[in-house]
Amino acid sequence: MIFFPLLADSVIFYVGEAEVHRSIRLQRGETFRIGGLPADMSDFRVWPSSGYVLSYSLKDTVLPSDRDRYDSLRLILRLVDRKLSRINGRYGRLKYEKDLLLSYLTKDVREPAKALLSLSNRIERNSVLMDSLKAISDSLTRLKKDLKRQIDSVNTNQTILTVNLKGFKGGKLFVSYRVPASWTPSYVFRVHPERGKLKMEAVAEVSNYSSTPIVTERAIVTTSPPPASSAPKHIKWVLRDIPRYYGYPPPPSARALEKEAISAVAEEDVPLPPVQKVFTYISTRYEYRGRIRLEPMGRSTGQIPLFKRTYRADYFTVAYPEISRRAYINAVFTPDEDLAPGRAQIYLDQELTASFRYDGGRRGLPDTLFAGYDPFITGEIKLVSQKRKDRREGKKYFTVETRVEEITVKNGRKVKMPVVVYVRKPFAGGNVNVIHVRFKPKPEKDLGDGLMMWEVELKPEEKFVIRREIKVKYPKGATLNW
Repeated sequence: MIFFPLLADSVIFYVGEAEVHRSIRLQRGETFRIGGLPADMSDFRVWPSSGYVLSYSLKDTVLPSDRDRYDSLRLILRLVDRKLSRINGRYGRLKYEKDLLLSYLTKDVREPAKALLSLSNRIERNSVLMDSLKAISDSLTRLKKDLKRQIDSVNTNQTILTVNLKGFKGGKLFVSYRVPASWTPSYVFRVHPERGKLKMEAVAEVSNYSSTPIVTERAIVTTSPPPASSAPKHIKWVLRDIPRYYGYPPPPSARALEKEAISAVAEEDVPLPPVQKVFTYISTRYEYRGRIRLEPMGRSTGQIPLFKRTYRADYFTVAYPEISRRAYINAVFTPDEDLAPGRAQIYLDQELTASFRYDGGRRGLPDTLFAGYDPFITGEIKLVSQKRKDRREGKKYFTVETRVEEITVKNGRKVKMPVVVYVRKPFAGGNVNVIHVRFKPKPEKDLGDGLMMWEVELKPEEKFVIRREIKVKYPKGATLNW
C-alpha cells in the first residue's frame, strides 16, 4: 500500500470548512490501494490524469497521520532500542565481573587484606561504571516511553482508498475532499489623523478540526460560503421512444409518460418551465504561497497574511469630557473590497489604543471606524462658582443653588482638527427642581436625553470653552449629589 504525501497541493479555506486537493504519482496499473486520507472527510472526489475511474471504495482504519514523522519516530525508537540493548549488555558483564571479584574476597580467607588490596581498584572501577550505565539506561528507558507515546498520538483514524482504473497510462491520481476547519480575519489599523491616512493589515487565523494535520504550500482564503458541491454532477442522457403496451394495461408510469407526450403535442400553448433563480456570490479571495502546518483537532492556530491597504480617511474627533479626559477618534473610509467581521486592533503613534470586534464592511460603501483614543486632544471640567441661598415659601424653607462650570477642550496636535464636543444637561429627580440650564455658546444640536453637541474646528493649541450654568431648588437641609 502506498500513501498520499502529507503536503497537499492546495487548501481552500471557507468560513466553516476547508477543501483539500492532493495528488500522487503512480505507475501504470489498474488497481491501487492508497492510505493517508482523513476518516472525517466529506464530498470526496477522485480522478486520474489519463483514463478514467471504473470504481473506488473507502475503508476506515488506523494509520499514521504524518507518515514522515511516523517513520522518523520509528527510526529513532530502533536506534534507542539498539543502544539500550548494548548498555544493558555491558552493565550485565560488569555486574558479573564485580560479583566474581567479590567472591574471590570471601574465598581467600588466608590473606584477605592482600586480596582486598589487589582487587579493590577493579571493584570500585566496575561500581562507578555500573552507576553511570544505570543512569544512561534509565534516561533511555524514559525516552523510549516518550517515543512510544508520540507514535501512538500520530496514529489516527484514517481511510484507505482502493481505486480501479481503466486506460491509465501512468501519471497522477488527483483527489479532493472537505474537512472541518474555520478561519476568521484579524485586522490591525494604524491611524494617521494628521496625514489623513488609514493603514490596514489583515491576517487570517485558521484552525483545523479534522483528525489529520493539514500541510500545504498554497493556501486560499475566501469569504464566499462553500458551494453545495465541489463540481457539477453528471446527468445521464438517455434517448428512448414512448413504449406501447398491447393486451394488458400499461403501468402507471408509462400511462403518465404517454399522456404527457400527447398533451404536449395537442396543446398549442405549451406552458413555460418555472424560472430558476441563480444566485451569484461576490466573494473576496486571497492566496498565500508559503509553508503552513495546522495540527489536528484545533490544537494550533495558523496565521495567513492576507493584504496590506492604505486608505484615504476623513477623521473627526469626539470629545466628551464628562466621560473621559481623552477624546476618541473616528475614521471614515471606503473599503475597496468586502471585509468580513473579525478582531481589530487600533494603533496610534505605535501605541495600542483600542481592541474590539470589527463588524466588517462592504466594498464601495463608506464605513465609520472607531480609531481609538487621542491623547493630544483633551478635555477638562472646572468649577467656576457655586452659590446657595435659602428662601421661605409659606411655612417651607428651600435652598436655591447656582453652579457655574467651564468645560474646556484643547487641541494639542500641530494641525487643525475638527472636534465634536458632547456635554450633558441635567434632569430633575426626587425633590429637586431644575430652574434653568444655560450654555454659552449655545449648543448647535440637542440630541435628546440631555445630550448637547457642538461641532468646532480647532487650530493647534486652540481651546474651546463652554460655560454651563445650572440653577436648582430643593428643600433646605437636603444634600444635593452633583
